[in-house]
Amino acid sequence: MNLICPVNLIRTIWKICNLFMDGRIFVGLISRLRASFKTNNVDDAIAVIGEISSHIVPTSFLTNSSLLDEVLANIFTHSIDSKQAIAFSCQTFLDRWLSFYSAFAPLQFFKMVTKHSKTLSRFMFKVLPPFVFAYKTYFDFHSEEYLKAYQVIMEAAEPQNIVSMTKQVWVLYRDNSTVEQISSLIGKLLKNSSSSFPVSVLVRKCPEQLVDQVFQEASLDYILAFLEYLPTYVKFDIITASVRVADAIFCNMGEIKTAYKIIPYIIKRKLDDAEEAALYPIWEKVKNDCNNHYALAALYAAAKYGIFPLEEVITYLHFSDRSDSKVRVESIKIGFEILYVQPFRKNFIKMLKELSQTRETPSFSCMVENLITYFPVFKDIDIKSAYEVVNNALSPTPEGDNVPLYVLRFLNSLDDLLDPKFTFDVSKIIRLYTHIENYNSLIEPLKTLIYRLSLNIDSMNIDYFNPKSYKKLQLIDSIDPHLLSEAIQLGLVPFNVLSFVVDKLRQPYCFEGALGSLVCILNTIGFKINYKYIEYWVTEEDVLQNVEMIRVAFVVSVIGKLMVSLLRCIVDLFDQVEISNDKKLVLMKVAKSLSSAVPDDSIRLQNKLNTSDIDFTYASPNFFANYLACYGSPEQAIEKGKDKIVAACTKDYNLASLYAPFLEQPLPPMPTYHAFENIDKHKKWLELSKEHYLPEQVINPIEKIHIPEKEFKLKEICIEKSIAGLLNGYLISLITFMYFSERSLPIKIEQLEDFILQKDDIRLFVGFFNYAINQRYMTSRLEEWTLKIKNNGSSISFYAVSLFLHSIKVDLSNPPPCVLNFITRSLSLIGIVHFSKKSVAKAFLKNSGIKWYFLRSIIHLDLTYFENFPLVIVEFTEPAKREEIYIDYFDSLQPNCQKLVECFISLSSIYFHTKITYNKFFFSIRHVNLLSFVTVPTYPIQVSFSDRFIESLLNLIDRQTERIPHHIFTFFTQAKMSNLHFRNLKQIIAPKTVGQTYKPYLFLLFPCLHFTSKKKKVKPFAIDDADRFSNRPPSFTRSFCRSLFIPIAPSLNQKFIDDIICLLTPVFPALSYPLIPLTHDAPLYERILLHASEPTPEMFTVASRETFFLFKASIKYANPLKQNDLTLSFLKTLTSKASHIDLVALSCHVLKKVHDISRLITTREIVNSDNFLLYLIILRRLGKMMLENWDLDVLEKIEDPERKKVFSELGTPHVIERIINCSK
Repeated sequence: MNLICPVNLIRTIWKICNLFMDGRIFVGLISRLRASFKTNNVDDAIAVIGEISSHIVPTSFLTNSSLLDEVLANIFTHSIDSKQAIAFSCQTFLDRWLSFYSAFAPLQFFKMVTKHSKTLSRFMFKVLPPFVFAYKTYFDFHSEEYLKAYQVIMEAAEPQNIVSMTKQVWVLYRDNSTVEQISSLIGKLLKNSSSSFPVSVLVRKCPEQLVDQVFQEASLDYILAFLEYLPTYVKFDIITASVRVADAIFCNMGEIKTAYKIIPYIIKRKLDDAEEAALYPIWEKVKNDCNNHYALAALYAAAKYGIFPLEEVITYLHFSDRSDSKVRVESIKIGFEILYVQPFRKNFIKMLKELSQTRETPSFSCMVENLITYFPVFKDIDIKSAYEVVNNALSPTPEGDNVPLYVLRFLNSLDDLLDPKFTFDVSKIIRLYTHIENYNSLIEPLKTLIYRLSLNIDSMNIDYFNPKSYKKLQLIDSIDPHLLSEAIQLGLVPFNVLSFVVDKLRQPYCFEGALGSLVCILNTIGFKINYKYIEYWVTEEDVLQNVEMIRVAFVVSVIGKLMVSLLRCIVDLFDQVEISNDKKLVLMKVAKSLSSAVPDDSIRLQNKLNTSDIDFTYASPNFFANYLACYGSPEQAIEKGKDKIVAACTKDYNLASLYAPFLEQPLPPMPTYHAFENIDKHKKWLELSKEHYLPEQVINPIEKIHIPEKEFKLKEICIEKSIAGLLNGYLISLITFMYFSERSLPIKIEQLEDFILQKDDIRLFVGFFNYAINQRYMTSRLEEWTLKIKNNGSSISFYAVSLFLHSIKVDLSNPPPCVLNFITRSLSLIGIVHFSKKSVAKAFLKNSGIKWYFLRSIIHLDLTYFENFPLVIVEFTEPAKREEIYIDYFDSLQPNCQKLVECFISLSSIYFHTKITYNKFFFSIRHVNLLSFVTVPTYPIQVSFSDRFIESLLNLIDRQTERIPHHIFTFFTQAKMSNLHFRNLKQIIAPKTVGQTYKPYLFLLFPCLHFTSKKKKVKPFAIDDADRFSNRPPSFTRSFCRSLFIPIAPSLNQKFIDDIICLLTPVFPALSYPLIPLTHDAPLYERILLHASEPTPEMFTVASRETFFLFKASIKYANPLKQNDLTLSFLKTLTSKASHIDLVALSCHVLKKVHDISRLITTREIVNSDNFLLYLIILRRLGKMMLENWDLDVLEKIEDPERKKVFSELGTPHVIERIINCSK
C-alpha cells in the first residue's frame, strides 16, 4: 500500500478540485456534515470539516458564496459543541476561512454576517475579529445595518468566548452603542473574572455611571485589575470603592493586600470630603503595615494628596540592601517623586550614585525606569549628580529583565541626546541591544532612537544563521541584497521571517524571485495564474502549512505579510527591469487577485501597469488621500471622497497638514488639530478640537534632532619631547622604536617605565608593553598600571590592556584586587558584568579581533585556571599536540549543535591563517588573528590533518541528531582530505542539511558535482543546467570555482567551464578560478590580474600603493620585452619627486623578480632621475642582483658633478646630508 504525505494529498485534492469547482461538491459535503452532526459521529464530523476546508479557495467566496454561507451556518452552530474535539475543529476552520472571507470577498462577508446574525448570533463570536478588521479597513462599506449585526453578535455571545478579544473589538462596540446597551453587556461580563480589560474599555463611554456599576457588583480583585487598565484621565465617583476598601481592611476578609493596592488608584483621582472621610479610619492600620510595600505605596498616595504630612511617610522609606527588596523598590519610586524635599534628597541622591554602579537588581531596574520621568527634575535640582547617575547607569551598557526597554525609553525621552555632559556611547548601546536574543519589544524604541540620531546600523550586526535575527532588518536602512538572497537560497530564512528579508531586496535581479514567489503562493491557495516561474523563495508545503495556522486577520498573518512584502518588492522594481507584455498580463492578474486583500499595494501595481479603470472602493483612507494628492490635486481628492480624506487626516499629521487649507467646515474634532493652526476658517473649530482631546491623545509630528555644524579649528602642532639623549629626543621616535624594533634601548627598562608612568599617552603604553614582551620583562608595579591604563572601548585602549595582561602572570584563583578590578572594568565593555572562567571561555569563542585578543590575554595570565576548557587551551598548546586535544574532545562530545559550532570556530581560528602582510593599526601586532587586510588574499592553501583526526571529526558530525550547522562547510573546503573521507562526509551531511528551495544542499556547496553521472563520467551541458546556474548570488560563483579544486571534482575542460561561468554572477575572483572573464566596468587591477586588459607603461605614472599592486600584477605574466617597458616606467615613478620611501621599500622585492633589472636600473635616464636618494636606496636593496662593475657604469652615467662626487664617497658618515641635498 502506497502512503501519501498528508500535505501532498491536500495539495493534490485542491488542484483537482479547482478544475471542476461548480458547487456540487459542497452540496454533498454539507449533507454529510449534517448527518455526522446528527449522529454525533465525532471522527466523521472532523473528517468532513477537513475535506470541506481542502476544497475552499479564496475565489470560492465570490463564486459559491451562498453554498459557503450554508457551510458556515452548520459550522457556527457547532463551534460551542459539547464535544470538545468538534468544537475545536469548527473554531479552527472559522479562524482560517473567515480571515480569507473578509479579505478576498469583504462585501459578501458583511452580508453573510448580517444574514446569520438574525438566527445564529449566539454562535458567531469567531466572526468578531475579522469583522472589526474588515470594517476598519474598508471605509466605503461602513453601514448601520452591518454595525447592528455586529452589536447583536456581541450581546448574544457568551462572555468566556469573547473576553480575550482585542481592544478594537470593544472600541467598535462602545463607540456605536448606547450607555444602556453597554451597561447590559457589562452586567454579563462581570460574571467572568477575566473580563476586567474589556470592561475598562467599555466604561469610558460614560464613566460616571458605568464605573460605579463595576464597584458595586465586582469582587475586590476584579476591581483592582479593572483600575490597573483604566487610564488616569477617566473621572468617576469613588465613594463606593472607598467604602469597600475600608470594609476589607477592617474586616480582614483576606483581601487586605488587594485593598492596599487599590488605594493609590482611588486617591490619585482626588477625593472630596465625603470620600476622604470614608477612608480616614484606615490610615493607622496602613501605617502599622508599612513593612508591606503595598501599604507603603498606599500611605504615600495619601500623603501626596495632602491627607497627612509627607515627612511622616519619609520615616517609613527603606533604602538599605538588607531591607526587603520590594519595600526598597517602592521606596526608590517614592524617593524620585519627592526629590524636591530638601532634607531628604541629599541622602537619596547619594544612594542613587551607589545604585547606579550596580547591575541586574530590581532596585537598579526601578531607578532606570524612574529616570525616564524624573531626570529633568533631577537635573534642575542637582545637575552634576543627575549626569553622574545617568552616566554610571548607562556605561557599561546595562542588561537584564526590562532594563534595555527602560534605557531606550529614557534615551528617547531626552531633548538633547548629544549633550556633551553624557559620557555614554549611544551607538554602543544600540549595537548591544540589537544583539539581544528576544528583543521584539525593543524594535520600536530602537527604530525611534535610530531615526532621531540619523544613524546607519551595520548589517553585520545580523547573525544570518539565527532565524530570529532577521527581524533586525527593520532597523537597517541599507544592506547588500546579495547577502539576503544568498541566505534565502541556502535555506537559512524560515517562512515566518521571510517578509523582513524581502523588504530589503531591491535589486533588479530580485524581481523574478519576488514575482515567482507571489505567483507560487497565489496558485497554492487556489488562484489560477498561468506563469512558469523559474526562481522562487517559497515552497508549496510552507504555504499550505501557514494557511492552516492562520488565526488572525489575513493581512497581519505570516502569509499575508509576506504577500504584501512581495507585492511591494515587485512594484518598487517595476521600472528597473524589462517586462514583456505576457508578464504584464500576469502582473495584472496578480493585482486583480489581491485587489481586496491588499488594496493599496494592488492599486500601486495597477498604476505601474497604466490601468485606466482603477477601483478605489477597497483603498484605505490614508492611501486614497496620498494617491489622489500625488496624481491629482487636493481639491479633486476632496471632491471625490471628502469623508475618506477626513478619516485620513484624523490619523495622519502630514496628510492633515496637506489638506487643511482645502477642507471646509464643518469638520469633526481631530487629534491632528495642530496641522490646522494659522488658518482663519478653522479658528473656532480649533478651539473645539483642543477641548475634545487630552494632551496624551494629540498627534504631533516626529522631529529629528538638529545636529549643529561645528567650526573646524586647526590645533597648533607641538612636537613632544622624550627622554633627553634617547634616540633623537622626540616622543614619536621612542614610540616607533618600541612598536617595531626588537633591539634594546641604551637605558634600563625600569627607567623607561618610570618615564612612561608619568604620561597619559595610550600609544606609549602599547609601545612599552610590546617592548616589555620582546625583552621578557614582567612589571611588578601592577597597582600603578591598573590605575594608569584607562580602557574607553577603542581598539588601541583594548590593545594596551591586552599587552599589559600578556606581559604578566597572575594566579586567577586568587588574583590581586587591582588586577581583578582592572579586568572586570574591561570585561564590562564587552557585556560581561562578572568575571568567571566560564564567561571568559564562552566570550573567547564568540568574539573576534582585538576583543578576542583581550580575552586571550586574560587566559594567558593563568592557563591552569582554564584547563577544563579544551577549545580554549588548544590555542596555547604546541602545534604538534593540538590534534590530540581535539580528538579527545571530539570523542567525548554528545550530540549538541552549539558545541559543534564552537568546535569549527576553534578549528578555523587555529588552522586557517593568512600571511601577515599589512595591518590597519599603526602599532605592531602580536597575533595573526588581529589582521585586517588591504591586499587581496590568494586562494588559501589546504591544511592537512591526520586520518585519525578526520575520522574523529566525522564521527562527531555523524552523531549529530539536529541539522548540520553551515559553519562546517567552509572548513571542509579548506581541509585536505582523501577521496574516501570526502565520500564519507557527503554520506553523513546529506540527510542532515536543510535546503528549503534549492535541493539538494550539496549543490550549493559543491556545484561542479552536478555534472558527475552515476558512472563517474561528465554529464553534457543541458538547457536545464542554464536555469540552474543562472540568477545566483556572487557567493555561488565563488562556490563553483572552489569546487573545481576538490579531490572528487569531475574533470571539466576549459570551454565547458567558460560556458558555466558566463551564466554566473560576476564577482571579484579573489578565491575563484583564475580564468573568469571580467566585465569592462571591473577595476583595472582586477582586469589586469585576470588578463582581461593589457597593461601599458602609462598606467604606472602615479606614485601610490595602488600603482605598486598594479605593477605587481602586470609583470607576472608579461613577456620579457613588455616587462622591460613596464619596469622602466615604474622605475621613473619610483625615483620621481612625488615618490616616497614607503613605496620604494614595498617595491624592491618585486623589482628583484624582473629578469633584466640590473640593466634597467643603470640606464642613463634612471641614473639621472629627480630623487637621487631613492635611486640609491633601490641600488642598495637590489644588492647581489647587480652585474659586475655596475658601480663604475653608474658613476660614468651620472651627469651632475655633485651627485658624481657623492656617489664616489658612498659609505662615509658625512655623505647622507649631501645625498639629501642632491635629491632636492
